[in-house]
Amino acid sequence: MISNEVIMERNIENESFDCIGTIRVNTENKYIITILRIAEKFGQLTPENLRNNLLPNQPITMAENIIKNYQALGFIGDTGNLTSLGEMAIKGDVYMPEQGEYTICATSDSLVNNAIIKIYRIKRNENKEKTIQKPEILKGVEWRPILVLLGGQKEKVIVESIDNKVQKSKSKENFSIEVRSNYTRSNVILKEGGKSQFEFQNNRLKIDDVWSAVTKNNGLKWTGDALQYGFALLPYGKTNANERSSFSMNLPEMTLNLNEFGNLKAKPITVKIQPSSQKDADIWAQDVILDRIVDFISEDKFMHISEEVKKKFETYTPRIPERDEMVKALYSKSVDSGKALPKGYWYLQAPVDLSMEEE
Repeated sequence: MISNEVIMERNIENESFDCIGTIRVNTENKYIITILRIAEKFGQLTPENLRNNLLPNQPITMAENIIKNYQALGFIGDTGNLTSLGEMAIKGDVYMPEQGEYTICATSDSLVNNAIIKIYRIKRNENKEKTIQKPEILKGVEWRPILVLLGGQKEKVIVESIDNKVQKSKSKENFSIEVRSNYTRSNVILKEGGKSQFEFQNNRLKIDDVWSAVTKNNGLKWTGDALQYGFALLPYGKTNANERSSFSMNLPEMTLNLNEFGNLKAKPITVKIQPSSQKDADIWAQDVILDRIVDFISEDKFMHISEEVKKKFETYTPRIPERDEMVKALYSKSVDSGKALPKGYWYLQAPVDLSMEEE
């Protein structure tokens, strides 16, 4: 079966840091959303419209305190307007802040969209190295919703802040990635200890580059737009009968170089193949036709098989010889090689001989 995707994998380098910071975790909180919708409706949240719409008969000070609390949480601005966090909350992503001491695991792997891949509360008994300045890998990660492992679960979080002083942990996490590239996109699956944790799409990895690397790695030539199901081009002499008949080739496990994305180990796949020249197509077609003739056939049946085989060729339209021309070629090849006439010769010639005898 033709492979619809290339499956690749590799272990990813990572390092962990102990730090003090604030992590916002995506939670479900319908009450917060209800209040923020008032700000959305009126353009701002004021003590008056909050009390009138949600807290009738309550003192105005209660509404004022709620607004101050929401401002402290970052959902409401100084003028009662919705902040970017407030706008995300209305859409269902309520990021509540949790300040504390965390171990943050990060990677610079080029195929992982976010540097931070895991966050958990500090384990006091871990071996620590000396305190250092916040490394580059942890800079610029703030205030962006990311998908991480948090306490062993897949969670959407926002890193609000990380102190400038951190401690590097000596422990290494066992992370790897599996990349699946089909004809439309490349998905990356993050694994911990071999177990899939979460999946994301990588838009920077070009599909054509993946399939080109597959064929190049195996000494093949790639053609066609991968989005339109491209195929490898091969001369007749580099194929066997099974490959020519199925128009496919099994490729073994291989290491692919994807330039800026580095090396990945690809699993065995089956690719589509086509002849690389008109001459190759002509010989290839005759072989496939003879392979499909498994009994004595009539002229009509011969023509039907020839037309069906011709449809399999996408690069060059093969020239299919007439029946008697193919018979003569088989006879000459047998004489030149000193070998017995093949079955295909008799399947083609015998019906003609019998027809002549009946006449």
